[in-house]
Amino acid sequence: GKVPSRAARAHQAIYRARPDVRAIVFAHPVNATAFSVADAPFDARTIPESYILLRDVVRLPFGLPYGDGAGLAAVVSMDRPAALLANDGALVLGRGILDAFDRLEVLEATAEAIINSRAIGEIAPMTDAAIAEIRGGRSAWCSSAATWARPRTSACSSPACAHARLPKPTCGCARCLLSRRRSIGVTSVICRSAAPAAR
Repeated sequence: GKVPSRAARAHQAIYRARPDVRAIVFAHPVNATAFSVADAPFDARTIPESYILLRDVVRLPFGLPYGDGAGLAAVVSMDRPAALLANDGALVLGRGILDAFDRLEVLEATAEAIINSRAIGEIAPMTDAAIAEIRGGRSAWCSSAATWARPRTSACSSPACAHARLPKPTCGCARCLLSRRRSIGVTSVICRSAAPAAR
C-alpha cells in the first residue's frame, strides 16, 4: 500500500487529545507560508471573520508535527484552530473537512491582507473591547460566522454548483474539494474517519 504521510502521527495525536476535532489540514498556502518563514507577527485581529475562525494563531517550532505529535496536540484545539509551522507552512483544524478548508482559506486571505496592508500603513488590529465582544458571542458577526462555518454536506447536492472555482463552493463533493486543495497548497488532509489506526 501507500506510505502514510510523515504527519500521520501528528494527526493521530490530535484526534486522541481533541475529540471535537474532525479534520486536520497541513498546507503550504503562499501568503501564510510567508509568515512561517519570516520573523513577522501574524495578527488575526484584522477583521471579525478572521478572529472568529482563527482566534490567536500561534507559531510553532520547526519539526514539531513530525515527532510523536503530543507536543502539537497540547497546543492546538478548536479554541486555537490555526497555527503557523516555522519554515513549514500552516496547520488548521475543523469540525469537518469543509470547516477546516474554510479556516485555511481565511488564514490565507488574512495573511495576504496583512502583507498587502503594510504597503499603505501600519496594521490597526481590532480593539480589545471588540475581541472581548466576539469571544463572549455578543457580536453580530458571531452568529453569521457560526452559520457560515457550520460543516456542510459531503455530497454534491447543488446543481447550481457546477464545480465552479468559487471562493466558497456550496458543496463538499470530491471535485470541489480537489479544486480548493490545489488552490491553497494543501499537503496533508486526514479526516477523523480516515485516520490510520493508532498503534
